[in-house]
Amino acid sequence: TTALDVTTQAQILKLIKRIQAEREMSVLLITHDFGVVADMADRVAVMRQGRVLENGATGSVLGNPSDPYTRALIAAVPKGENHLPPPPDPRPLVQVTGLTKRFRRGGLFSRGAANTAVDDVSLTLSRGETLGIVGESGSGKTTVGLTLMRLHQATGGEAWYKGQNILSMPEKAFHPLKPKIQIIFQNPYASLNLRFTIGQILTEPMQLHQIGNNDAERLKMATALLDKVSLPASALQRYPHEFSGGQRQ
Repeated sequence: TTALDVTTQAQILKLIKRIQAEREMSVLLITHDFGVVADMADRVAVMRQGRVLENGATGSVLGNPSDPYTRALIAAVPKGENHLPPPPDPRPLVQVTGLTKRFRRGGLFSRGAANTAVDDVSLTLSRGETLGIVGESGSGKTTVGLTLMRLHQATGGEAWYKGQNILSMPEKAFHPLKPKIQIIFQNPYASLNLRFTIGQILTEPMQLHQIGNNDAERLKMATALLDKVSLPASALQRYPHEFSGGQRQ
């Protein structure tokens, strides 16, 4: 369940439950998601560093965990409550009006009908604020993000950031803004360059955006980033295929 959007994941899990019931199958489900465990599993085993720490009925393990690691995992599950203070500055940092993106069917130079992926979307974001865009698969969520990042060329609309329309400015003018406007891709299997080591993957954007004075300083920063997600410094020399799905995320 690592790289699926929520709607697709729910559809697949529903299908698995139906097939399991029809064919009386056993299912081994490997996941990080306690919501999926609670909904799907009759029994659950909690693993850490290659060992099973706790094993039992799902209701018993989730309702009354005996191992400190299991309790820590359950405590880390978001409860849907927002304790963040209001944005300190209510003035919009990002203001999008009338964003539209159409794809021409059959290729760039085709005269076929256009498919409207994003239609007249407007939104505002204040400094320190988080905006969630929710919708089913194919509703245009990802296209909104890719178009705002100029990875797709907008068909229409404006996107203002600090007083500048980032959709219409020349690429040379947009380049200095890129370190401030970044995208985190959803799929860790597709977004990591399999030919690069983790060290190269982490330090390449630092080089592109002139972060750090030299390679040694950038490697030190990359090591600190790994430490924040509990990965050892030796991971710098490894390749993406040597990591689990969760480690890639």
